[in-house]
Formats: sequence, C-alpha cells, structure tokens
Amino acid sequence: MALSSQSLASAPELLCELLELRAEMAAMREQIGAQLRRIEQRVARMEHASGTRGARTQSAEPTNAAGVQRVARAPARPPTIADLSADVLVSIVSNLPEDDELAAALSCCKLRSAVAQRRLSEGRRETRTRAASAFVLEFADAAISAWLDTQPTPPSGSPA
Repeated sequence: MALSSQSLASAPELLCELLELRAEMAAMREQIGAQLRRIEQRVARMEHASGTRGARTQSAEPTNAAGVQRVARAPARPPTIADLSADVLVSIVSNLPEDDELAAALSCCKLRSAVAQRRLSEGRRETRTRAASAFVLEFADAAISAWLDTQPTPPSGSPA
C-alpha cells in the first residue's frame, strides 16, 4: 500500500493528536476514579449512620429516612429454557425436525408442552420418530428373545 506524501506529512500531527487524546483519557479516568471513591465513602457513611453497615438487603423497604437503599447486584447468568415464554418455545420447536420431537419432549416439561402444541396444530396425536421406532423395535425384539430364552421348552409330543 503506497502512502502519499500528504499522508506522510500528516503522520506526526496525527501521532501528536493521538497522544493528547490518550493523556485526556487518562486524566478523565483519574477523575472518574476519584468520584467513585467519594461515592463509596458517602455510601459507607450513610450505611454506618443507619446501622446497616455490611448488611445488604434486597427488601423493597428503604434502609433509612432518606429512602436510600443499597442492593447487592446479582451475578449475571445466561438465559435458560425456563426463562423463555411458551410462544418462543413453540417457534423453536416448529423448526425442529420430526425425528427430534421425542428428544425435545423428554428434555423438560416446557418443551414437552411446546411439542404437544406443535403436534396439535399439525393435526397429529403422537410423535413420529424414525429413530425412536427403530429403537423400540430393537428393544422389543431383544426383550422377546430374552423372555423366550427363559421359558421352558415344551416336550416335542405335547400339543402347542
């Protein structure tokens, strides 16, 4: 990339400007830090005056006559399925392939109701899942074979 002579001439000016901005940002950072320390000291004095030092409450009632209350911040947590509304879950389930309906329905009750709502809207009563059908057939075959192995064999001359 070739630089023009004009951009080379303005490079020192830009560097000076950037250094000035950096110095201004450092000064602003110091001012903000000092303001935050003053606020923390003020809050500590107010807590001490009201007798609630160290005790952080989440009640809806103020801690002193001025109506000042300090509430501990809850740690941020990622959203879960429980936080989603039913219509959002239905729209999520509507994008699932039919083969994944059973897995979604077995994962939690909110998804189960969303899968049921999807089936009803499509006019179906049961979940159609090829993987589940293959599993059920394999399980039934193994269970019947195991049961037949435990049964006594009838004598060859007796009627069946």
